[in-house]
Amino acid sequence: MATQTLTYEQVALPRFTINSADLKDNLEPVTYFNLTSHTRAGTAISTSLKMRHYGANVFVIGGDRSARMVATMQYLQDYIKTVPPCGDWVYLNNFETSYQPLPFQLPRGQSFKLKRALAEMIEAIIDLFNKTLSGGTFASEANTLTNELEQQFQAQIAEVQKYAATKGLRVDINDDEFTIASLNAQASDKNQSASFEPDDLQSIREKLSQISSLAHFQEREIAEKIQALKVGEVEKILKPLMVPFRKTYGKYLDKWIDAVYDDIINHIDDFLIDGSDASDLEEIRNRYAVNVLVNNKSALHAPLILDPAPTYESIFQH
Repeated sequence: MATQTLTYEQVALPRFTINSADLKDNLEPVTYFNLTSHTRAGTAISTSLKMRHYGANVFVIGGDRSARMVATMQYLQDYIKTVPPCGDWVYLNNFETSYQPLPFQLPRGQSFKLKRALAEMIEAIIDLFNKTLSGGTFASEANTLTNELEQQFQAQIAEVQKYAATKGLRVDINDDEFTIASLNAQASDKNQSASFEPDDLQSIREKLSQISSLAHFQEREIAEKIQALKVGEVEKILKPLMVPFRKTYGKYLDKWIDAVYDDIINHIDDFLIDGSDASDLEEIRNRYAVNVLVNNKSALHAPLILDPAPTYESIFQH
């Protein structure tokens, strides 16, 4: 009997013509799993895919030339068309521990939209903060508070200087330090007696000390009032500015948006940036930057990955 060369197509897996009317559900496509030898395997794979959220592994085994690989891949290729594409993943700053960024999942294609929206909002905040806090009502009220404190301080010092003059002394202020000297130039000579008593000098020193302590306390009070004014002005800007951002991304980022709001309020002065200071501007941008880890914008469905050389770690994870 003469030998005959056969092509791959002639010796490939057998194909059978199956009448769809013979199937239990004539709406299902005809696959290898319609064969009685593969039916149970098909049922097992279908059941396991319904339990994907458990993170279990499914092992498909079978004899050589039983089409286990071809049939399984074909089944999965049809299956993934019914699975929505995976979402995007981003890393966002953890304001409490910056070395542990927070991962967030977004709908497919939203990662770069979030990156652009947040960057635009931060640029708007920088611009509006600088315009609002460098003039207008806030600057006027802040200057009024500081001027009142300065006038009160100068009036108290003038009163002490007047008292010191009656004792033959003068009080000078240099770099926020007080100097007490005699009005009579010759009084500093050891051979001359001063026209004031030690008790007078001590009294003046005590008065100056009280003024310094009170001024320090009042400066803190004024600083707190100015900060409260600053926060009030900033909130007028920030709340309406974040409304559309919160409406779009609130259900994905949840409490992180609240953390952004609180962080901005706590770092208002960091947004008051001179346009020529590129390093400070870049630092603010990086603090609220979006790091895109996965972008599935172009994906039509979930991916099917074939690992030809699986390892323990790729199957069972670390």
